[in-house]
Amino acid sequence: MNKTLIFDPDVFGHHLEYIHHLYTGALEQKDKEFIFLLSQDFNTVKNKFDWSSNQNIKFIFLSKKEEQKCKNNNLLISAWNKSVIIRKYIKKERINHIILIMLMTQIPFLLLLIPQGVKVKGIIYRIFIYHKKELSKIRLLLEKTRYFIMVKSKSIEKIFILNDKHSVQFFNRLYHTNKFIYLPDPIPDIDDRKVKDIREDLNILPNQTIYLHFGGLDKRKGTIEILKAIEMLSHQESRNKVFVFAGKVSDMIRDEFYKRVYLLKEKNQILIFDTFCSYDFIYNLCYSANYILIPYTNTNQSSGVIGYASYFNKTVIGPKEGLLGQIIQSYNLGLTLSKPDAINIKNNIISSVIPKGNNNYKQTHTVNEFIKTIM
Repeated sequence: MNKTLIFDPDVFGHHLEYIHHLYTGALEQKDKEFIFLLSQDFNTVKNKFDWSSNQNIKFIFLSKKEEQKCKNNNLLISAWNKSVIIRKYIKKERINHIILIMLMTQIPFLLLLIPQGVKVKGIIYRIFIYHKKELSKIRLLLEKTRYFIMVKSKSIEKIFILNDKHSVQFFNRLYHTNKFIYLPDPIPDIDDRKVKDIREDLNILPNQTIYLHFGGLDKRKGTIEILKAIEMLSHQESRNKVFVFAGKVSDMIRDEFYKRVYLLKEKNQILIFDTFCSYDFIYNLCYSANYILIPYTNTNQSSGVIGYASYFNKTVIGPKEGLLGQIIQSYNLGLTLSKPDAINIKNNIISSVIPKGNNNYKQTHTVNEFIKTIM
């Protein structure tokens, strides 16, 4: 039987969503066997989705030692460790195909270690061509080399570029190949009957404007810049505005985050949900919010947040640069900042001419399209 290994040592955030999308696709292919090799943390978060049992699907889990090896801070050592682990399970389970939810974190070592005849496909998120001016000559050469190795490798079957048609065309022309495939970043299937306005539950008045910032809260997500922007608001400017932060605050900014929040709460209404929020809660927050703040500095990749904004027809306030800015502007999802810093965020929070978002994006970014493309 054709056996496919789906590997991901991370099961939080969009990883769990993608794992479930692939699980849904696997259910439709009864003639193939799918083995999901995941972190043991899966068992603590799997209740967020339905995983009806099926004979052609099996879950196996990394040992704690293997998980630690995957988390090594040195990217090269981590890539080597993951590749060795994948090879171990290829041999153990007699795998023919591999699907990697994150492809680049194993390149180039995986291509040197896997048995001949095993085919690999996986997803690329960060596109180096959007920030090549910021890279050193050595790092730029390394990136180009990794892409060249993947294109030339007989083991690589397909390279999925997330949410970026331009880069797909660029790389296929550059390397004279057709291995690069456009992959839409899917908006989850949401049951509208379960979504509700939770303003009353959160003690937010109907006439107040909600600015929502959700997901992993980190420096590169602009979380601290948002707090600095709130600090700049006058008492009059902050009236009738509510700022909601929903998601795990990273250890890197935790101390600064809470020090700033403590000082701001006296004159601003700020709500914090410092946890791995349920999807239903995020849906309700998006439905209830007026604007979604994504002043990210890592603009060389897409974000699932814009899918939620499109689905609920909410205005995004995000960066102008990179792939993320290109998507926001192409689909008229909201307003882009020339620089995603505190002063620009503040100026646009108090602006009265913020454009309304639209939901055109959601028509072409469905779970079905995602599954069909990969599977």
